Amino acid sequence: MINVLAQAGAPGLEGFILPIAMVGLFYFLGIRPQQKKQKEDQAMRSALKKNDEVITIGGIHGVVTYTSEKTVKLKVSESSVITLDKSAIASKSSAATAEPVTEVEVEATKENKEDSK
Repeated sequence: MINVLAQAGAPGLEGFILPIAMVGLFYFLGIRPQQKKQKEDQAMRSALKKNDEVITIGGIHGVVTYTSEKTVKLKVSESSVITLDKSAIASKSSAATAEPVTEVEVEATKENKEDSK
């Protein structure tokens, strides 16, 4: 009877190596990077301060005018201020460093495109 079990390949340590390796691979390629991203996002939201330019998860661009532990107020136009949960902030905007495009530059770009045709 013992010979029959030995010949059938009774599961031992070899049978557990592949599933354990798959779980480890899933953790390092799937779960761990997601946790790291969540920590970075949480740190960014905690560091928000007045006059930071941000983008919400809905695509609204605004300037922070007030922050509390859970909420933030954004100025989205000269007369509009909205209150959002901090979790609705997707990222800080780098638009502060970009120069606004003037109407003359837009028309010059259109002319260059027409000339190249």
